[in-house]
Amino acid sequence: MDVVDTVVPPHITEQIVKECKEIGITKVWMQPGSESEKAIIFCKDNGIEVVYDNCIMAQRRLLEAEQSRNNH
Repeated sequence: MDVVDTVVPPHITEQIVKECKEIGITKVWMQPGSESEKAIIFCKDNGIEVVYDNCIMAQRRLLEAEQSRNNH
C-alpha cells in the first residue's frame, strides 16, 4: 500500500495531491500545518483517501502505549 505523508506548506500539498492522482496514489496523510481545504476537497473529489488534523507521530505513540499495556 502506497501512502504519501505531506509535511510541507499547504500550497505545496495542493500540487502533491494532483501528482498523487496522476500516478495512482490513493492515500494521503496531511500532517498538521500542511493541509488545506482545497487539497482535502481535491482528494475527496478524486477518490483519494485523506487523513488530516491528525499527526502520524502522535498516533504512533498512542498505538505503542496501547500495545505495551496489552502485553503486560
